[in-house]
This record gives sequence, C-alpha cells and structure tokens, in this order.
Amino acid sequence: MLPEYFALVSTAIVSLGALQYLYLTVKGKVQPNRVTFLFWGLFPLIAFFAQYAEEVSSVIWITLSTALLPLAIVAVSYLNPAAYWKLKARDYYLGGLAVFTILLWYLTNDAVLAIVLAVTADFLAGIPTLIKSYTHPFSEDWQPYALNAIGFTLGIFAIQEWVVAEAAYLVYLAIITSVFTVLIFVRQKTLAE
Repeated sequence: MLPEYFALVSTAIVSLGALQYLYLTVKGKVQPNRVTFLFWGLFPLIAFFAQYAEEVSSVIWITLSTALLPLAIVAVSYLNPAAYWKLKARDYYLGGLAVFTILLWYLTNDAVLAIVLAVTADFLAGIPTLIKSYTHPFSEDWQPYALNAIGFTLGIFAIQEWVVAEAAYLVYLAIITSVFTVLIFVRQKTLAE
C-alpha cells in the first residue's frame, strides 16, 4: 500500500489523460459518443457523493476528477463539427438502462449499493463506446485511455481500507480503461496493416 497522498498522483495522471482526450476532441481528432461521456461524467458524481457520505479517504478526488472532465468533453464536442459522433438508438437504450440503474440506487438510499449500481450504470453507458472502439477504432485514441489506466491502477495502491465504498469504483475504472486501451490499440494496428 502506497501513502494516501499517492492518490493525488493518480488523480493528476488520470486528469492528464482526460485533458489529452479533451484536446483531441477540440481538434476533431476523436469523436466521443456524447451519451457515454455524459454518463461518464454524471455517474462518477453520484459515486463521489456516495463516497463522501461514507467518508472515503483521498481516493475520492480521483472520482471527482473522473466526473468533471467527461462533462467538459461533452461540452467541447459541440464546438467542433469534426468531433461529432452520430448516436444510434442503441446508445439511447443503454443510456436509459444506466439511468434506470441509478433510479434503483435512489430507491434503496444505500451508499455502498449506490457505488455498485454506479459501476453498473457506468459500464452500460460505456458499451456504445466499446462497440465504436471496435468498429471505428480511428474515432478514438488509445493514449488517453492508457494514461487513465495507469492513473487508476496507481490509485488502487493508495487505497487505505479495502471496502466496497473505497475500492469498487477505482478497480472497475482501472479494468475498463485498460480494456479500452488494448482494444483501440489492437484494432488500429490490425486495420492499419
């Protein structure tokens, strides 16, 4: 276990990855799925408030940064027409399922369950981007995801108490960003050959 302040290093690395993606969005070099990124911003806010309610340690700041930057990405995607990704009915359906998952949390009003449901909702909202990363890998860039995977993985080592409220969301983020990194990298290499 690393010192707790190491969570700030993790947050900085994750923020660099998100800022790189934000820059690529402004330049029109990536086309974020707005449904995914909207929910990738909203759901971590829920996890943040749930972690706050459970008095989670400094890893809470990783969750907050994970919320704010995707919302900025959605906003700037409207500034450059080259950053537009056409949404499909599937995107809205999965977004609706994600919202339903959060409504379940609201009905239970349990902080730990909220984190588990937030992870589930986050994954459902991310499926459209997973599909897009496979079918159109050049609409994404693997490097920001790699920075996020490194940052989230380092953040895991800063966890002070291995309980669901503290570990679940961070472990999930380390896994899912690693999947995105490998998927996009491999698909881009395969299609470039």
